[in-house]
Amino acid sequence: MAETLAGWEGDLPYAWRYALGPVGEDFDRIDAGLDLEAWEPIFPARRGKTFPGQPRGAHVLAAFDDIAPNGVHCMILSQDPYPEPGLATGRAFEAGNLAAWTELDKMFSKSIRAYMQLIAAARLGDESLAQSFDRWPDVRRLLCDPAGPFEAPGVIAGRWVGEGVLLLNASLTLSRFRVDIDPHQSRGHLPFWRPLMLRVIDMLVA
Repeated sequence: MAETLAGWEGDLPYAWRYALGPVGEDFDRIDAGLDLEAWEPIFPARRGKTFPGQPRGAHVLAAFDDIAPNGVHCMILSQDPYPEPGLATGRAFEAGNLAAWTELDKMFSKSIRAYMQLIAAARLGDESLAQSFDRWPDVRRLLCDPAGPFEAPGVIAGRWVGEGVLLLNASLTLSRFRVDIDPHQSRGHLPFWRPLMLRVIDMLVA
């Protein structure tokens, strides 16, 4: 992780570097007993780096692109950048390489389903759409209706960012995914990114 993430602050847009000040890269926060296999990517990749199957435009700090610190009206904080590299864009609640909402049934993506159910409930004024995953088939039909009021998967996150929503993951990188949280996440990625998350929250609240 130290080799991959060294100098990560240089990938932040200048406005965010100025607003946040130095955060640092104390790799001692990472459990030294954690090992990564040579074949395991840390995803999303750094700005300017790519790997096969990576979503277009994805990178570790993509959440800070296209939104200035003084333009943030709301922050949505999620957990991590999704279960496999092909989904991880660097923005929370955005699944890269998802061409249609029907594809959510092919992958582990309950968080995005819940997110879209809440959006559907709010837009249509029907709270029952968000009360249970049992309503997902109904919401999916609404999302897939070309005459309906919902954007394609690749568009909706950009709309939120354009309206001042910071879509931030509590951990900006991942290397192994497990539903009940992998040690590499709990003792590696999450501790490493925690100081940045706290600095962002403090800055926005102030």
